[in-house]
Amino acid sequence: MADVFIHRFTLRVVRRGGWSWGPNPRLLVERIVREVPALLAKVLGNVLPQEGDLEIAAPLRVRIPVRSFELVPSVEVPSGVSRISQSSFPTSLATRMENALREALAIYLAEFPRPSDVPEKMRAQREQRTGEGRGRKTRAQRLERILLRLREQGELPQWLTNCSCEELEVMQLTLRGNTRAPTDVAAADAQVAESQLLGYLSKAVFSSPAASHEEILRRRIFLAADASVQCRVPIHNAKVWELLDKFVPANGAAVSDAEKKEATLSTVSKTPSATPHTFGPEHHIPDSRAALPISVRLPTTPGEWEVHVSCALPFLLLGPLASLDFFACMEAALEAAKIPQAGHLLATSLAYKALDSPDRGWLRTPESLAAAAAFAGREAAVEESEIVEMARRIAPYAGVLDCLNAEALIAGHTPGEPFVICRADERGSCGFLLLDAQGCFPVRWANDAAELAAFLSRAKESVVIVSSEVCDPPLLQGLEQAGATFLVEANPLREERWRRIPRGLPLSAWTNHPEPESANVLRAAMQFSAACEEARAFWEQIGASRVSAMHAASENLDHSMTLAAGTALGAIAWKLWGDRCRTAPQLALEHFRDLDAYVKCSAETVQVRLPLGRRHRELFEHGLLATVEDAFWLGDRRVEFLGG
Repeated sequence: MADVFIHRFTLRVVRRGGWSWGPNPRLLVERIVREVPALLAKVLGNVLPQEGDLEIAAPLRVRIPVRSFELVPSVEVPSGVSRISQSSFPTSLATRMENALREALAIYLAEFPRPSDVPEKMRAQREQRTGEGRGRKTRAQRLERILLRLREQGELPQWLTNCSCEELEVMQLTLRGNTRAPTDVAAADAQVAESQLLGYLSKAVFSSPAASHEEILRRRIFLAADASVQCRVPIHNAKVWELLDKFVPANGAAVSDAEKKEATLSTVSKTPSATPHTFGPEHHIPDSRAALPISVRLPTTPGEWEVHVSCALPFLLLGPLASLDFFACMEAALEAAKIPQAGHLLATSLAYKALDSPDRGWLRTPESLAAAAAFAGREAAVEESEIVEMARRIAPYAGVLDCLNAEALIAGHTPGEPFVICRADERGSCGFLLLDAQGCFPVRWANDAAELAAFLSRAKESVVIVSSEVCDPPLLQGLEQAGATFLVEANPLREERWRRIPRGLPLSAWTNHPEPESANVLRAAMQFSAACEEARAFWEQIGASRVSAMHAASENLDHSMTLAAGTALGAIAWKLWGDRCRTAPQLALEHFRDLDAYVKCSAETVQVRLPLGRRHRELFEHGLLATVEDAFWLGDRRVEFLGG
């Protein structure tokens, strides 16, 4: 048993039932103070593990009922001899103390891995991952679910029209990146599925020839989603993209009728009827890719090292973001920007959103540099200039991260719950931030109302709370044209037909809803002040004060990291306290900003050892300390959370 250090120990003896302190109360107190710590040390030797280190950072309270004769010496001690050295507590008291400590330490000891058990556990985990490898979700499934849901709702063509060329390239790269993964089509049905795909794609007709590379990408993604439904195959099936390369090549080369006939010569099954597909007006976006050498250095594979970080909060973001397949989209964005080796830089920029804000707006603290480097899998701090260069290169492709984040939040939005719009100006860039009032989840950053209209039009039953600092007529007119119901504190103009909400509520506000007494409007009115205050606090604490890349030429990456970190922090707060009070991402930021950890990086794992206590118990019980394997910048390493 290693040494036991107790930094603070409080002993309280409460007399109940009228028993006496004896003829010498002072002697009784001295005896208890002297002998109880010795008894406690002896009992802890039997309770705590014999190997390894264990740290408990939260108060541990143990209540033990005792009788008066167990505290008072049973024999008289001759004068001149210390009673304390001669007396001892009965065995029954030591037994009760040991049982009470075992019960109080049960949750900690159950989570504390013994060194002898670690190799066996690691071996079992490797075998389990090998056995479940074929059934593991691919990194494109999140995007597939979004595309198929939009197709079912008839909104896929318009959604693809609103995506830039760079975002379309990232989506195609994400979908095609899994063609080497095991297919979900059974071997017996593979031939039938291939025959149906041939027949479908050979008859695909568009109203006009593609005029740009951007339009070709739209058509390829739309056909992949439509063929997935018509032929009942996954979008990431290798045969889907093999045939798309043949019938709708990415280089825009025309496919002759003879080539189509030759490709479909072996088709024997019935083919789905194809109808002309049209998209909205094209948005020509100049190609921002430049043939400039990337200054990001290829990172070397680190050896085994261990470091103490003052804030482990960036590691807690991994679980919520992995559930959204966010890291797969990050990897695809880096590949589209032709800097796949810069994953650790993107991870560093994400970590800065959960660490202390820079001093004087530009000077990062040594603690933040060390924590961000450990999160990125690096022992030394990452150069800021490399992050700025990465932010410049990935800026055109960062929008796809925002789209997928927004789609996930819109899909999980509770119908009838309000949204909130607040001002989100940052270092010269003016914009608006749309948040879900329930949990203060950031949905979208936009320059004008037109960019928010596409999301709000899909949740028309929810009222939009417009904060007082953004009550501009163009914004309100854009919301009105999108069919969104809003609630504002400003008085209407002469041509605006708004209605005042019923009196007796905690504010005087107006709405464009024809029935201001409706349940959704009243629900939004009751949350108006709290939602606006939480939204402003979120942007000030996470969006504006915490910068991903200092003095970056574009704010695109910073906005994407703000949305990602805000979503993950909001998910943590919602899981921990959503059933007790209103939650917001900044609540988790304040609660865990001083949660330190020891980070140990080895060839197979990155172990994050958190101090045991109330916060560790809450995270463990709510499943926020599960092993994460999707952090691609760490290579094949998995992130494991330990206690003690």
